[in-house]
Amino acid sequence: GSNKLIINESATVSGASESTGYVIGNLQRNHNAVSSALTYDIGDASYYTPVIINANITTPGGITVRTDGGDHPYIASSGINESRNINRHWAITNDGATFTTAAVTFNWDSDEMDGGGTDPLTFIVAKLDGSTWTLPQVTNNGVTSIDIANLTSFSEFVVGEAGGPIPSVGDYRSATSFGYWNQASSWQTFNGLGWVAASQSPTAADNNITIKAGHGIYVIEDVTVDQVVTEPGSQFSVGANIAPATLTVADGPGDDLIVNGEYIAVYSNAVTNIEGKVSIAAGGTFYWGGNMHISGNGGTGSLDFLSGANVGLSNNGFIHFDNGITVNNYTNINFASNGNNTTQFYFSGTNTTFNNYGTFTNSDFPGIHFNDNGATSASFNNKSTGIFNNFINTTSDFDNAIGFTNEGRLNVTNGAFNLANTGVSMSGTMTIGPGAAVSGAEIIYTADSLINNGTISGRIILSGANQQLISGGGTYGTLSVNNNSGLLLDNNIHITDSLSFITGKITTGADTVIIGNNGLVVGASS
Repeated sequence: GSNKLIINESATVSGASESTGYVIGNLQRNHNAVSSALTYDIGDASYYTPVIINANITTPGGITVRTDGGDHPYIASSGINESRNINRHWAITNDGATFTTAAVTFNWDSDEMDGGGTDPLTFIVAKLDGSTWTLPQVTNNGVTSIDIANLTSFSEFVVGEAGGPIPSVGDYRSATSFGYWNQASSWQTFNGLGWVAASQSPTAADNNITIKAGHGIYVIEDVTVDQVVTEPGSQFSVGANIAPATLTVADGPGDDLIVNGEYIAVYSNAVTNIEGKVSIAAGGTFYWGGNMHISGNGGTGSLDFLSGANVGLSNNGFIHFDNGITVNNYTNINFASNGNNTTQFYFSGTNTTFNNYGTFTNSDFPGIHFNDNGATSASFNNKSTGIFNNFINTTSDFDNAIGFTNEGRLNVTNGAFNLANTGVSMSGTMTIGPGAAVSGAEIIYTADSLINNGTISGRIILSGANQQLISGGGTYGTLSVNNNSGLLLDNNIHITDSLSFITGKITTGADTVIIGNNGLVVGASS
């Protein structure tokens, strides 16, 4: 109730404890005009949970404290994890005292903590003033207590593990385990104190939008969104096998779309139009395939697979990269057999680009094809940290209009790796296994070493800045030497078409250059 017990500044309290007794309700203690630490022996019908206040008092007066069991009614907006907190909240009221700063210690019973691995040594405190939550400075964590300091006002307090950012008025979050984006019933919105049923579905004009763990939101009508975060265990789907739809991710303030759960856009003609940036975070999963389209809005959009993200193929593999999208891969993408025959990547538009900073592997998929679909200056770039693997009788094909560069490592352990375009630049290493084949109209190879135990057909121009070491006993179609520092063999090599000297020498040592019956030597001179 509103009644309170008032203890004057000169009075003392003794003997309060769980077993002997304490105050249930409002307790006011009057503070002198000095720095004073006073204990408030309070609790509820179940637990003794005292509070200690040490305030730098400038004007003597009262400070009232009470505590109530159970979560604060607005804990969902506090920044405290709703399922990993102390099931208790406190209210401190200034009743006449003025002070510069104050420190407070909150105590609780261990039975009041949520289970499931809740760790009190990581707890924080949230403070509610009107409709605004803030996070005071924590100076010490105990198993059943927490200290905060540098308070300049009192209000309501909750304690628990951090639960994410404090929401703002106009934020949205999902409200159902299965719902459609365009239906208001799928959403709640934050009104400043708590989450309430939304009157309309969110758009890019709204604030932060969160798809909660255990919830699925499905886009079946065209919609433009921004500042969307999906939690682990959530699902965000475009198309939903019901109707074609376009999800446009606007380039607005903050993060545009961060996926920590599942993002599924594998349905017929599902389009993700990215004006800003989409990030698939560590632990998040992106399913591609099924004639999906990822568009880059004329070059402004990017799709990033961050380290630790998962990328899966579903509903056969027809993947369209359109309109200048930039895809950056920092994780491990592995194409393993799942009953499909091939995966088709279609590049269209100007400067559509796939940058591989992680690992891109065709482990046992029959074929991966990178196709020209009206592209201009499209490219697949294996960056300096990138690894491209071709394993187990698989085929990777690049159309003439799809540029390929290798600054990292290209490993063709088995199968075929086909480059139709000319002027392919490789400053990174290439390793070709026995029985494997690389074909290219013209490969300009500048790395310091090359391992070929298979076949390189077409023309390869060796033009490094340093002497290049050629290992393996493989076969070459046309090999051109354009290196002032020359080549050094580490095994016999076989040439079927021609050996041409632009500049530089081949040092064989004990090994041999073997030229086929119809082969030619061109350009040799002193």
